[in-house]
Amino acid sequence: METFWLLIGVLFMGLATAYFVYRGTQVQGGQYFYWITAAITGFAFVSYLAMATGAGSTILDDGREFY
Repeated sequence: METFWLLIGVLFMGLATAYFVYRGTQVQGGQYFYWITAAITGFAFVSYLAMATGAGSTILDDGREFY
């Protein structure tokens, strides 16, 4: 069930990144806002993708998974 929610996060962060990149190319004068926001959501997209695929995770001594 955890993977499902992570994949939902990947989907929405990817869509948000695509939207802000698109808006950054269309708006004149306010592009800085859209490009910074696209970088933030792009970083979140990569982070959610890594968590969903299990990349970089380790099991702690008490059995919890740490990303």
